Amino acid sequence: MADVIGCIFCGLKGDKGPCDVRHHIISGNKRMGHWYTLPCCNPHHADCHNGTFSHAVQIDRWLKVQHILELSDELPKSKIFKRQYPLTEAEKLQTTENV
Repeated sequence: MADVIGCIFCGLKGDKGPCDVRHHIISGNKRMGHWYTLPCCNPHHADCHNGTFSHAVQIDRWLKVQHILELSDELPKSKIFKRQYPLTEAEKLQTTENV
């Protein structure tokens, strides 16, 4: 991704800024997941964290990245996917032991 477009914020201004960092978009003080990353230069990465770029702006830039790379821009409701089958007793025990 970084080699193709560089920093998304610089790129939209017409510059091909270097991509030093992959910024994980945050929602509710938690990362949305690895799929929701933006290629950024260091100054723009700091701007993502200091409030210069709102969550809405970051999502807009993410959508632009998805379109540039011709990837799906569908936003799932959650990064947590439900199992399609119930846990076995052994899986339940393993889950509680790992906590």
